[in-house]
Amino acid sequence: MSGEVFTCFANFIRKLSYIVLYSFAFSVLWEVTSEGKIVDVNFHKSIIHSIAALTYEQAQALIDEPDENSKEIKCGAVKRLASIARILRQRRIDAGALTLASPEGELNVRRSH
Repeated sequence: MSGEVFTCFANFIRKLSYIVLYSFAFSVLWEVTSEGKIVDVNFHKSIIHSIAALTYEQAQALIDEPDENSKEIKCGAVKRLASIARILRQRRIDAGALTLASPEGELNVRRSH
């Protein structure tokens, strides 16, 4: 492969990896106090970079992690979101929200060759 073709190919791969790592999105940015009071809301077209894709079990494991062991960014973020979610859920219940227990569904897909 000539140097010029290789450089072009390397640039293509670099751009492709950029597209894979970053996604176009429509984001809602909430400014929320630690007490769950919504201070500001903004809507934006955005480009996001996800730091993790978690299952419910993985997220719960991060939430249950003792604070002294939770040094990674995603652990702190998940713990803060869980804390705010508990506050907002309690506020909805106190305001008379109906809570329904529903089983979590699971879907298994088999691909035939």
